[in-house]
Amino acid sequence: MTSFIDKIREYIRSLNDDSSAALQNISFESCYKKGEFLLRQNETCSKSFLIISGIARKYYLNDGK
Repeated sequence: MTSFIDKIREYIRSLNDDSSAALQNISFESCYKKGEFLLRQNETCSKSFLIISGIARKYYLNDGK
């Protein structure tokens, strides 16, 4: 079975030069320290994240729990 990352790499390789350049122009690399938030409560997510190393978790509160 092809991994998700392999599918992403395959898709990126199939882009034409203009699309690849546009993707490169809007992409950037960030490093986050342990305990930092990618998104906070009531914020609208306007980005996609690809985690190269480490782990992230998500959770939600239901009636304060």
